[in-house]
Amino acid sequence: MMARLHHYGKSDQEKTVTLYADGAAFDTKTITAAAGADTDVVFRGVPEETKTLEVRISPEDALTADDSRFAGLAAAKQQKVLLVSESNLFLEKALSLSDQVELYQTDTLQENLSGYSLYVFDGVLPETMPTDGHWLLINPPSGNGIVETGAEREFAADVRGLSDSGLENCGDISFALAKGKPLSASWGTAFLQAEGQTLGLYGETNGRKVAVLGFDLHDSDFPLQTEFPILLYRLMEWYFPANGSGVSQVTAGEQVSLSLLPTTETATVMTAAGKEISIAPPFPPQTLMETAEPGLYTLREADSAQNMTETPFGVNAKTEGESDLSLRGEQAEETQSTTKEIQGSRSVLKWVLLLLLVVLLVEWQVNCREH
Repeated sequence: MMARLHHYGKSDQEKTVTLYADGAAFDTKTITAAAGADTDVVFRGVPEETKTLEVRISPEDALTADDSRFAGLAAAKQQKVLLVSESNLFLEKALSLSDQVELYQTDTLQENLSGYSLYVFDGVLPETMPTDGHWLLINPPSGNGIVETGAEREFAADVRGLSDSGLENCGDISFALAKGKPLSASWGTAFLQAEGQTLGLYGETNGRKVAVLGFDLHDSDFPLQTEFPILLYRLMEWYFPANGSGVSQVTAGEQVSLSLLPTTETATVMTAAGKEISIAPPFPPQTLMETAEPGLYTLREADSAQNMTETPFGVNAKTEGESDLSLRGEQAEETQSTTKEIQGSRSVLKWVLLLLLVVLLVEWQVNCREH
């Protein structure tokens, strides 16, 4: 684990840096923080089962709020993914690239599917959709009740990814498509478009993450492009955030949207102050508003069998624009200096005015005697 310290002061300072693993002091290092520079402190041998980290510097400085930093760790966990497809080698290989995916495949559409974190339906849909897990729908049939599909039509222009869709690397996508069905859904955000029509969208509906492609992959050259496996990899990151909750860095005071497991029925958050806040049900989960206090927070999820999953995450004090107190000190010194100059000017002006008054009085006396 590496901690990076930035010293805004004008002289080097000696600091003690302590790492706490799951609340217990793990290691302590003494460093010299160079003025106006970053100093990296590396702690080795942190146990793999560690769930929470806190790094703290001492002695305290002028701003104690940024003397500590918190982080939650989530153990890597493979997710069971079921691919239902007659034959699509490109799709199978692309899905297998993610270390998070434990891929299962079948070419037979079955009813009452269950037990998977993600279901990928390629060109088919069961009459009764699975009640657990997320969904990835590729070229779904019309009238599916999940996403509205327009009439199939030909596309002369290339399909392009939208850079503002929220999916990383999506803006690099460009491929030719023979035909497809435009998509629309009130819950969805578009990430693929051609000729003003949406051909790929994703979002959450009824507490479940759903992504849809409105075309048969065989009718395009998309599987031959390097962007195809990259898109599926990014979708897997969206379905299954590496840190479980979908939260990496939270600044105190921010609103936080948490990603829940597909099997979650109830979810609460335990704040750093020990307050328990319910965020689900209803679904989708409510945004966490109470993040004013820095520290370690814990997302707790329970499924239908009351199995509990806990995911910690850190909330930290804002440092950008707040930790640099040197500028404020310079401003204070400048204000104080200006005040002294004004006061000094006023002091001299008082004596000058008094002298002028004396001169006027003398002149008045002389004029009186002459008359």
